[in-house]
Amino acid sequence: MKLGPIQKKWIKTLKQHPERQTTGQLGIIEYGEKKMCCLGQGGLIVGVCKWKGRELVLSNGKEDNGFLLYGYKRLGLRDEEGAAKSTEMEGGMPPLGTLNDEGFDWPHIAAILETFPEEYFTKSV
Repeated sequence: MKLGPIQKKWIKTLKQHPERQTTGQLGIIEYGEKKMCCLGQGGLIVGVCKWKGRELVLSNGKEDNGFLLYGYKRLGLRDEEGAAKSTEMEGGMPPLGTLNDEGFDWPHIAAILETFPEEYFTKSV
């Protein structure tokens, strides 16, 4: 599967800005620096998220970590959690949210997306 321009931009951002990564939330401004999870970064790229005060929220203004409930398709993802085609229970890959929150840095997540795009994406966008 070939990655589309939006997916390439997201992956490039993950590689170039690992200092933005945080866990356990969509995004927050800490000590003047914007921090977010990998899915929050994707949400900013496709325009389904925005900054409201110190919080990264849905573009409609709701403070909701489930932003991909309506935006994940804009990234070409399988679901709002960034699930893999083959689940962990089947010996496959964990969801992107799990990777982000359990110790995988953004460059590593980017490498996984580039190496196994068909695991996480349903189409090129």
